[in-house]
Amino acid sequence: MGNTFEFPLEADLILRIQELITQWPFLKGLFIILTQFGEPVFAVAVIALLYWGYKKEWGMHTLLCVMGTQIINGMIKNSFLRLRPYMVSESIKCLKAAESGYDIYDVVKQGFSFPSGHTSCIASLVFGIYLYTKNKKLLYCLSPLIVFVGVSRFALGVHYPSDVIAGALIGILGSYLIDLCYRKMEKKVFYLCLCLLSFCGVFFCRSEDFYSVSGIAYGFILGDLYENKYVHFENTTDIKKMILRGIFGSIIFLGLNQVLDLLSLLIPDTAGRLPLLYRSFRYCLSSFVTVGLYPHLFKNEFLK
Repeated sequence: MGNTFEFPLEADLILRIQELITQWPFLKGLFIILTQFGEPVFAVAVIALLYWGYKKEWGMHTLLCVMGTQIINGMIKNSFLRLRPYMVSESIKCLKAAESGYDIYDVVKQGFSFPSGHTSCIASLVFGIYLYTKNKKLLYCLSPLIVFVGVSRFALGVHYPSDVIAGALIGILGSYLIDLCYRKMEKKVFYLCLCLLSFCGVFFCRSEDFYSVSGIAYGFILGDLYENKYVHFENTTDIKKMILRGIFGSIIFLGLNQVLDLLSLLIPDTAGRLPLLYRSFRYCLSSFVTVGLYPHLFKNEFLK
């Protein structure tokens, strides 16, 4: 399952960089570190500190830019179905799989190549922060991360350069579009439109990453609506409490997600799309508990 297409010199560029990695092995470790900045986990960690700590509205705005562009990116991925470079060329090595612990040629687990989700994720995070703050100096400081993540993706053999360019454009332009809609539309209407957009992807998306992102988006939206109605937690300027809120929130999210993941073992492989829908559900529930219910604890003096 999947398509193959290349632009001139793309594979040659990847091979040349991987030759350098062979000569200087430390480059592999460097690229693996750099690629982590494009992981959704990194974006969510930054957003969690903003949302629970510094300013709730800033965190939610940035999250919507990231999740919205990732949903769009995932839908495009599942439309083009471009196989990753190492799946096409035996000369290109996969130096870091998208999902470790699984067959690197399993496209359901590893996802498709075009566009780069990591690059669109860091681009939307950087521009989401900029669009809220309008701070150009902050934009100039953070923008190199987009380049670093992009280069690391094709250096590790998991993307073509064109995937990276497309991912960056989707992250930037998608953030501008989401920012515009978020400011112009009533919040609940905007939330509904985003959920409907994601729902459209259920009819043709087959990769796990799309269902993970969609689940997180649903959970954050439901959690935010619940929090606004029943919790009304206050932000804090205390750095120590910001960090504690982030640590405990991450533990709750990861712990609950892992427990729910164990239940997925009960779903047979022959269940069609049910495992993917369950994946979306467990990410949704974990996000809702973390965003909606967890802030009840902020009334405790320890986290207040």
